[in-house]
Amino acid sequence: MELPKFHETFMPILKILGTEQSLHHRDLRSRIRETYYSDLPQELLEQKTSTGANTLLDRIGWGMYILKMAKLVQQPTR
Repeated sequence: MELPKFHETFMPILKILGTEQSLHHRDLRSRIRETYYSDLPQELLEQKTSTGANTLLDRIGWGMYILKMAKLVQQPTR
């Protein structure tokens, strides 16, 4: 097993956002990890990037960024 690539997070992101009106990005990343990737081994779930960030949450963040740039999702103003 391996962690999903950032582009493999597109569908989980869109599915979660399709059921919610609005979610804070931290809540969205957590919900995606719990719903779609909780069956991954613990060492993969705890894997860190070279900067110390959680790799899975980082990839979900990049997936959200790409979808936002493609105008497939909206990020509300603060």
